[in-house]
Amino acid sequence: MVQPDVNPRAGGQVDSSPRAVQYLYFLGKLERDWRKMIRLATVIVAASTLFVNATEATAENWKRIKTEADFMNIVVGKSLSGDFGKAKIKANGTGSGKTTRGQYKINWVWDNGRYCRNFRFGNKEPTGTICAHIDVAGNKVQFSNTSGKKTVSVWTMK
Repeated sequence: MVQPDVNPRAGGQVDSSPRAVQYLYFLGKLERDWRKMIRLATVIVAASTLFVNATEATAENWKRIKTEADFMNIVVGKSLSGDFGKAKIKANGTGSGKTTRGQYKINWVWDNGRYCRNFRFGNKEPTGTICAHIDVAGNKVQFSNTSGKKTVSVWTMK
């Protein structure tokens, strides 16, 4: 906050001349306006940062894998990790992984541009065939189920 000037010639008293009062009023208003501008700039920077991050997260350049050869080159053999757990898809049509439900094995085939797999958790019966479109963006792979529950899962490839 702006403090009034002390006039040493006036014995240490506050200068209360009309000009000094106007000057103090101006400085006080300037300080308040400056603080408002700083707050506004902070809000603008924070909002634009959130907008940019949200745009980056939703605007990834997902590319659909359409052929088994591309699937084999891009996804097969990589270690996958995500919210569901970990997995590895092998070139021989099998795979394995671990989720909160336990360890599982898969058998898979490529069918009409879709990755179709059958899960078996432990000694339980297979789940039935679930097919998915596969999209990739950088080191991310997205499985969009087209049969069974219509779910989408995103995994990181390493």
